[in-house]
Amino acid sequence: MEGDFHGCIEYALKILDSIGESVPTSNVSMPRAMFSFARVQIMLRNKTDEDWLSLPKCNDAIRTAAMILWGEICTAALLGHKGEMLILATSRHLLMASEYGWTESFPCAFACWGVLQATMGNFHLAYRYARLSVKFS
Repeated sequence: MEGDFHGCIEYALKILDSIGESVPTSNVSMPRAMFSFARVQIMLRNKTDEDWLSLPKCNDAIRTAAMILWGEICTAALLGHKGEMLILATSRHLLMASEYGWTESFPCAFACWGVLQATMGNFHLAYRYARLSVKFS
């Protein structure tokens, strides 16, 4: 599937569905993506860097697998120019991590969130999430 970002996303979504994660179709609408984005923005306002850094590692194998897949979707969506899916996958990853703890794919979620912030001109937030990404890597 090298270079087939859409195929990678479809495959990862099927796996997420098979392990019980509710998943969207690969054609995510911008209103749905922006709803997820707003939800995470609100959650992030109440979290300091120290809050994130003090998260425990996720010990639930299914949730860990789901977050790793969301991280892979983030990467495929970024490289495949699928903005709506990037927003949704990054949002889902950060929401799950805030509830269940971090995984090895967590730096990817912060890096992608930083990219999203930069595209909106929020460079101070982009820098913050880039730094957090490095701290978790």
